[in-house]
Amino acid sequence: MVSGPVTSQGCSTTDLGSYPIGTGVFYPAFGLILRPERSALLMAPSSIIVVVNAVLLRRVEGELGS
Repeated sequence: MVSGPVTSQGCSTTDLGSYPIGTGVFYPAFGLILRPERSALLMAPSSIIVVVNAVLLRRVEGELGS
C-alpha cells in the first residue's frame, strides 16, 4: 500500500537545461551545444523516472479500485 502521494522530482531541472542545449537552441546566441552522447546520458534518468511513475500509478490505481 502506498501511503503518500506519488511525485517525481528527479531530473526536472536537468531536463529544463539539457533539452534546449541538446537541441541547439542556445547555439546561435551562446555557442552552447551538447554532444549526442552526453545528451542521452542526461535524458536517460528522466525516461527511467517516467517508467517508475507509471508502475507506481498503476499500483495505486489498482488499490483505489478495490
